[in-house]
Amino acid sequence: MDLKTFDKQAGQAMITWSQTADPTQVARILESMIKEMSARLGKKPVEGEFPKAMSMQDHAEIVVDVATGWVKTLKHARSVNFGTRAQVDTTSIIRTAK
Repeated sequence: MDLKTFDKQAGQAMITWSQTADPTQVARILESMIKEMSARLGKKPVEGEFPKAMSMQDHAEIVVDVATGWVKTLKHARSVNFGTRAQVDTTSIIRTAK
């Protein structure tokens, strides 16, 4: 977690956060899930169906109102690479005053 910017005049700070999952553990967990799901469905996993190259990264930017500590905005992205396939899921949360 890092303080990316601090705007004293606007009274807000931007914090960034990133993490990368251990590829070995990602592979172990996903392979276990696939085997369990296959067993429940009564099917055998297809040999070679499970890719060797996998990765998962998260990145977030959080803008905080310094005076109150309230989060003004949060943007999160998760990138997952599964063999030759890739997916990015994003979530944005914006706090609005009533």
